[in-house]
Amino acid sequence: MKLQKEELESSVADKTKELIADISKRMEVEKILLDFKFALDNHTIVSITDVYGNITYANEQFCAISKYTKEELVGKTYQIINSGIHSKYFFQNLWEIIQSKQIWKGVIRNKAKDGSFFWVQSTIVPFLDTNGNITQYYTIRTDITEQKQAEEQVLKAKEFAEAANKAKSEFMANMSHEIRTPLNAIVGFSTILQDKLEENKVSTE
Repeated sequence: MKLQKEELESSVADKTKELIADISKRMEVEKILLDFKFALDNHTIVSITDVYGNITYANEQFCAISKYTKEELVGKTYQIINSGIHSKYFFQNLWEIIQSKQIWKGVIRNKAKDGSFFWVQSTIVPFLDTNGNITQYYTIRTDITEQKQAEEQVLKAKEFAEAANKAKSEFMANMSHEIRTPLNAIVGFSTILQDKLEENKVSTE
């Protein structure tokens, strides 16, 4: 009986140690997450979703660029800021990567509440618990709207220059044809006159 009691107490002690160790690990992970989130909050656009893609956290920078309040964002998916420019395959590929516990990086155009568009360089990081299961996704964004607008302006200027050059070439080709036609007539008429003059000269000699 005494032996059974000692075994039970030993088993309880072992379980307690395991529980304390598990709690310590969880607290350590939570502390790392909080420190990480705090550091990011002060420097970039941050949001967090659960494993189903529902937004659970949005920092001030994310609210400012999206024009939505935290209350309007929390509980929603990123569909709320979907600009419609990216294909279904784009998002399917994104989800396949992060669900396989890999980090996804890419450029996304989003749509703000007021209808304006903004571009972000995004990094989505899956966070795992001590058992290796995904618990949430951190999305870290950098606003690159001005850069994309500058690129679009350069592209439009290039397209305009190419169109202007094409129009110039067509104009010169048309002008060459239009000028050449009357010149041919003048040359032909001059030849006739020259022939007539030669004939008259021969007849008078």
